[in-house]
Amino acid sequence: MEATKKGKVSDYLKAAGLGILAIALFYLIQILVMMGMMFVGMFLDIIRVGGENQEASSLVSQMQSPEFLTSATAVMTAVTTLVFGIWYKLRYGRKFMETRFQSFRQYVLTRKNVLVFLLLGLSCYFIEIIIANVIAVVSPDVMELYLESMEGIMGGNSVVVFFFTGLLAPIGEECLFRGLILKKYLKWLPVVPAILLQAVFFGIFHMNYVQGIYVLIIGTVAGYVAYRWKRVLPAIFIHFVNNTMPSVLRAVPESVQENYVLWTVIGVLALVLLIAVIKYMPGELMEVPEELVAKEEAAE
Repeated sequence: MEATKKGKVSDYLKAAGLGILAIALFYLIQILVMMGMMFVGMFLDIIRVGGENQEASSLVSQMQSPEFLTSATAVMTAVTTLVFGIWYKLRYGRKFMETRFQSFRQYVLTRKNVLVFLLLGLSCYFIEIIIANVIAVVSPDVMELYLESMEGIMGGNSVVVFFFTGLLAPIGEECLFRGLILKKYLKWLPVVPAILLQAVFFGIFHMNYVQGIYVLIIGTVAGYVAYRWKRVLPAIFIHFVNNTMPSVLRAVPESVQENYVLWTVIGVLALVLLIAVIKYMPGELMEVPEELVAKEEAAE
């Protein structure tokens, strides 16, 4: 029986529809969680003041504080991570669990592979710095607005910020984009368009001009790694490395942080490293055997 040809117009339309629906579902969950937190916050505030009327402007001010925004973002990230993590687990993680774990240890979790995943995560981050610097030069107002919004969200407790950006977000976002979405795209589209399209929707998902551009790098790299190793965990690790770098670099002196020439040079070197690693990957690194992958995919 002849295999159905991938990449028809209808396949791209299905892929676009799935990307839009996934993003809409993600933000619907976050909106519902935020509304719930706002109602709980108002209720607790009423109890605190003993039922006395409080000015609406005071409540709004409290909810716009970095502490509230950071806590709210952490809770929303935790809920969406739980939802999409469980969804991915139920859809793809139940079958061949023992076989998958053994193959992961044997073919994915090797020293050489882990080193490569680490280098990929670092390379993506430093390339993103170059892109952000270019955006800052081309559209300084846009960059300033972006930095202000990020300061509001991440201006609270640094431990909480590290927890939801470094640990929770990579799990939830990778289960959604490199797990649920990419697996569908690979059934409908050729490999390269599938990886690039999910990266584009990953950029759209961030809902701002700055991140929407620079996350295309890690979206593409994580997509390639997830496709090559048939596992989402390496992509989660790369995403984790990428997202924790801002917290790590806070320990760097401010004079170094503001040395744009230095970071541009590092970014160029990171780009060279990224290309070298991807070119090196196919023939030298351990991969999951095709017969095992075929067995797993047949059961999905």
